[in-house]
Amino acid sequence: MKLRRPLKNQGSYQMDKELTKEREELIEQTLSLIPEHTWPVVADQLSARIVDTMPADVLEQLTGNPTGFEKAEKILLGFYLQSKEKRKDLISDAFGFIGAEPTLYYLDGLGLDKIPDPKQQQEVSS
Repeated sequence: MKLRRPLKNQGSYQMDKELTKEREELIEQTLSLIPEHTWPVVADQLSARIVDTMPADVLEQLTGNPTGFEKAEKILLGFYLQSKEKRKDLISDAFGFIGAEPTLYYLDGLGLDKIPDPKQQQEVSS
């Protein structure tokens, strides 16, 4: 399931190639900064944001209903939580629908570094 908006045509193939490379690097950097234990929160929050910015025709294609926001969120959340490999799809889709800069600001606002790691809490309480 790919929901990405196509990159805007910037004129030349070389420029598109460079933009794609930069975008891929930014996706990889973003993935590396998200703590492992916070991925369920990230998937939940970004799925909701993607649905909020999703055009009605895409929403209808996904759910069969142009106002099926809750169903779309459940579908996307289930898709992105299927496996670790879907994490890259999540960030890429967020960049495509929300935009890279707003996605990064949103992730920063989630305070992922302040979410306690359940594994560390268990070790401390033992």
